[in-house]
Amino acid sequence: MGCVSGLIQGMVRVSIVPRKCEWGRVVRVETDDGQVHNIEAIGRDDEESLHKARVFRALYEGLGGFELEERRGAVPTGVACAGKAAIAAYLYTVQQMRPRDIAEDIGVSKRTVSQYISDVKAGRRL
Repeated sequence: MGCVSGLIQGMVRVSIVPRKCEWGRVVRVETDDGQVHNIEAIGRDDEESLHKARVFRALYEGLGGFELEERRGAVPTGVACAGKAAIAAYLYTVQQMRPRDIAEDIGVSKRTVSQYISDVKAGRRL
């Protein structure tokens, strides 16, 4: 399997690396200034890890990129401004939060969080 990739804002490239990291998949983000960031998409199994990697890629591409927030439960301003669906997708992929916990934090049902994540992955909410 080769890299699955997409282009955003000129030379920025987001790809899901074919190799796995210790706990899941790696999403590689190459910025136009030459920086490379590897984000781990951690799941219970390879299928969930790949799903999270694809959700992250759709979120990152849909928003035209964003800075990663390292503090637990924190969300970058650009993601927060995009609404609850983007927040849910970010917390699910980057912060590795469970949909149940995300639902509690943002005041919606677990089912709504799952729909938000699905919508972001499909490019319907950004």
